[in-house]
Amino acid sequence: MGLLKLNSKHIVLPYIIGIAWIICHPIISIVTGEAKCRGIFTDEHQLDLRGFYTDAYPLERIRRDMQEARRLGGGTMDYSNVCIVLDTVRSQYDRLEQEYMKKVKIAKVKSGQQVNEGEDKEEEMELNPYLTPYISCHSPSEKEGEAYSLVKIDPSLAPTTPVESLVLIIPHASNWFKSDLHLSILTFMERMVKSPWLAKRIMIVCPSSNATSMDQVVERFLEDSASSSLPRQLVVLDVKASTEYKRDQFVILTQGEKGLVPNLDLISAVRISLQQSFGNQVPMTMHPFDLKWWEALVNDKFPRGKFWQEWGVDFGEMVAFMAAFWRSAPHAVALGRGIDSVTIQAQLRPNRDSRYVHQSVVHTVASIEHLFRGLNSLSERLHHNVNQYLLPSSAKFVAHGEYIIPAILLVLPLALRVIKLVMYDLESFQFYRAFSSAAGAIFIAFGLTYCYAVTDCVDTIQTVAMIIYVTTLIVVFFKPKFIERSASQRRSEQRSMQLMACMLALYAHVPIAMTHVSLFIISALVWVPLLSFVDYGGNTKLKMIPGMLMLLVFLLMLLVVFVATGIDDLSIPWGLYVCSIVVPTHFMVVILSLG
Repeated sequence: MGLLKLNSKHIVLPYIIGIAWIICHPIISIVTGEAKCRGIFTDEHQLDLRGFYTDAYPLERIRRDMQEARRLGGGTMDYSNVCIVLDTVRSQYDRLEQEYMKKVKIAKVKSGQQVNEGEDKEEEMELNPYLTPYISCHSPSEKEGEAYSLVKIDPSLAPTTPVESLVLIIPHASNWFKSDLHLSILTFMERMVKSPWLAKRIMIVCPSSNATSMDQVVERFLEDSASSSLPRQLVVLDVKASTEYKRDQFVILTQGEKGLVPNLDLISAVRISLQQSFGNQVPMTMHPFDLKWWEALVNDKFPRGKFWQEWGVDFGEMVAFMAAFWRSAPHAVALGRGIDSVTIQAQLRPNRDSRYVHQSVVHTVASIEHLFRGLNSLSERLHHNVNQYLLPSSAKFVAHGEYIIPAILLVLPLALRVIKLVMYDLESFQFYRAFSSAAGAIFIAFGLTYCYAVTDCVDTIQTVAMIIYVTTLIVVFFKPKFIERSASQRRSEQRSMQLMACMLALYAHVPIAMTHVSLFIISALVWVPLLSFVDYGGNTKLKMIPGMLMLLVFLLMLLVVFVATGIDDLSIPWGLYVCSIVVPTHFMVVILSLG
């Protein structure tokens, strides 16, 4: 009989605890029982990148390439196509090598170093790597907006044909010989052909024009490579050097569609590789947003001390990480196909000496080689025991097992309201009103979801949404108005409809909590109070609550259906969420508010 004494305070309490628990994620770990967030670690023993070492990139050699090859790139050839670039370097490789060795010999003589003629001859006779059968280039797609070129590098010492591949997506260059990044990629290719440790195929994908976006290239490449070697990991690399960046920093995007993220081992490997080249203090953020204003607010308003300052910054970073799920990153398509992938955006200071290759760009490419060497050692998929997580910073994570508990607390009021209504009003349950309102909500959900699936026209979706919504509202709500009902009967009807609304909301939100937690938290924060906090059929003292809720949900309906569905940069799950959750739930709240 204790359940009969459930009141609004008992129903609201889990919701408040859940919010407080989520806020405390950056400073408390329930798994370890410590007053700190868990640090990112590598679970795969074979992926011990700290034990791997890659030779430093020869800046002098890249400078040689830039000085000599840029002269070659001054003709009428289309050096935005990597296949043409490789043909040019292949034909000029021996001459460039000889000129480089002469410069090295002259530099040694001037510095007083001893010159070993035999060693120089051996280096001069080195095989041209671009003439070997281990590197090839072709353009699988020439369709406008989807054109790209693909470079394949196969292991030179592997006894068998590789069945797995590591994929690197790089941005377009109008002239490879005038881009520090792409010149460094050429050196990367040469090193991979000569590499004795390479056991997987490496694929380097580059758009053929600026009209082709990175996400279009990823999608098209995955479609074309269905019969090729299996892409095991995919990295999208974007490098920008600008005066607005006061220091070298990196944005690591892990977010995919429908709440997908790559295995945590990949994130750990990316961090280690960048630190290998840039040092342990290199700034890394896990979202694309500029939070300088938030950091300034934390420093100004929060109490002094490492605890509060660190928590404030990490909480802002965690919220920004969740908000980044609403933007589609270039690697998102690969994540949807089960490929562990990540987008790395290098934000670098400008080159201080235009005569030389940008050193930070070279270090960025060196980090990719270090990362690929670690991934090359794996003979299976990454299988870190954490597959769903939130990242308060580049060094901390909140695992699924930690945030699922406060997520359950957020929707627990729905279950408590159902229990109370079942125990209190089961004998007077109004089946017609309850099931007709539930059927109306389900009909709206199926109708809008089908419309969203078969058409891309936003105006059509909005028009159909209003027709289905208004028609269902008239049938479900206004038809019973012509029947005389007592006050107690109307209260029983409202309780019955509230019970069905809470059950439907609970059923809809549990799967979201298991996959797309950022979407779940926003949805639960809005709909749980509207459905469970108010006793719609009771004699509440706050008579204005139903009317205020009616106005609130009406404004929310206008905002979501007629504004949000028209924003182009929102990912597909948002539209599905609006059609299958927001509009039907809004319908139930309107029915309850109108009585």
